[in-house]
Amino acid sequence: MLKMEQIEAIRRMSQSESISTIARTLGIDWKTAQKYADKDDFNEAVEEKVKERRSKLDPYKPIIDELLEKEEQQNIPRKQRFTAKRMHSYLVETCGIEELRNSYITVSRYFKARRIEKRRNYYTPGTMPLVWHPGEAQGDFGEALFRVNGEERMMHYFVMTFPNSNRRIALVMPGENCECVCTALQEIFTFIGGVPSRIVFDNATGIGRRVQKILEMNEGFSRFRLHYRFNTTFANTRSGWEKGSVENAVGTIRRNLFVPVRMITGSIAEYNRTVMMRDSFEFEADEIHYRKGRVQSLIWQEEDKEALHALPEKSFIVHRIDSMTTSKTGSLVLDSKHVYNLGPLHPRQAVLVEKTAFNVSFYTRDGAFIKTFDRLYGEDPQEVYDIEQLLAALVRKTGAWHNSYVREHMEDGPLKEWLDSRDSSQLRSNLSILSSASGVFGFADTCLAASRLVMKGHFPSLEDLESYCSRLRECDESFSLNTTGVSLSMYDRLLAKEAL
Repeated sequence: MLKMEQIEAIRRMSQSESISTIARTLGIDWKTAQKYADKDDFNEAVEEKVKERRSKLDPYKPIIDELLEKEEQQNIPRKQRFTAKRMHSYLVETCGIEELRNSYITVSRYFKARRIEKRRNYYTPGTMPLVWHPGEAQGDFGEALFRVNGEERMMHYFVMTFPNSNRRIALVMPGENCECVCTALQEIFTFIGGVPSRIVFDNATGIGRRVQKILEMNEGFSRFRLHYRFNTTFANTRSGWEKGSVENAVGTIRRNLFVPVRMITGSIAEYNRTVMMRDSFEFEADEIHYRKGRVQSLIWQEEDKEALHALPEKSFIVHRIDSMTTSKTGSLVLDSKHVYNLGPLHPRQAVLVEKTAFNVSFYTRDGAFIKTFDRLYGEDPQEVYDIEQLLAALVRKTGAWHNSYVREHMEDGPLKEWLDSRDSSQLRSNLSILSSASGVFGFADTCLAASRLVMKGHFPSLEDLESYCSRLRECDESFSLNTTGVSLSMYDRLLAKEAL
């Protein structure tokens, strides 16, 4: 096809030159020169853009179509269906079509076009442009590496976005269960001073489960939603664009706020309130909105914040309470894999289990408090136990000493060596003293004090042990960080002597 400059030259020369001269001068066929010299309609027609192309693949396209149709009809798993490479190999090697051996690109183009065409139907349309009103939000989880109290751990983080203003807010959470979702939402509501009118969630979020096309919402989340009076929408399966704002925010926060790895000291809940929510909410707050051309923080103040519902007067306790029965060893399995051991003092006992995002508490059926543990998370099964309760039980069953959790939990040193060398009667007396002191000062502090006193050649009485535990607590000896470089060992020895 000639360029417009050549056509203009033909039209200009035709006023004074012959067609043969024009063709010779411009180096084109004389029929082409004649065509454009006589042409009087230069409207562009669709037909001119459409060319009927012949391809060596044309005779074999029905084979490709038939194979793709069979995959659909037989509902073959997606990862076991034909790829373009496998289709080319099948046509050449299995069907023996040698003329296509060097035509992988041709097969690949048709294969891709055929797949795209099959997706273009009512059930799998393209993405729809969406309008987000002030006060509407989206929520989702991500994962990132954190250094929590010196230990590197993969943690979850919950992100909420307001697409109208493009503001984002994030919290670090130990898991993705219902208690974590509700706790994160409650912290965000308090931080921003209001409740969104509607929140869009992912199907994978731990607040409900989808059975075919019906979504069953978790009862705890239903109570939470009714208390705070917001509406909920769940995105369709494999439809990330329906909550594209939070999908993008999850990645943006990970790349920008969690590089390098964030260090969390102390309580995760306190870190969220004092650091994480503030940092994430202020991130890019003064950027220009990609569509509205206004500063995002101003849009938030003028539109989103004004559209929030007021916080309810009564607070909501985010927890789940179940009734369970312990095993003969006093243990229970929660979340299908994690073991919480209350000890043999609670065998085959009906208990109430209160689960929050961060803790698990146990009560008798009459409501008497038993014990609170940090809630266990992770793919691998874990076990946690009430060491004080196990120590109390061991006083009655001293024969289990050498294979007990108590001995395993105790640091190697003079105290363990002393107890290993005692006979049954002496061991029961020593363990009874440790148990009584542990009930007041805790197992770790009691063992530390007892270990130091045993170095004097005898096991302390209960009065001596409790007195020394009190001195340790008052002097805060566990925090013996000496930044001055001055030796304080003489004071350590003096305290030890005074305790005796």
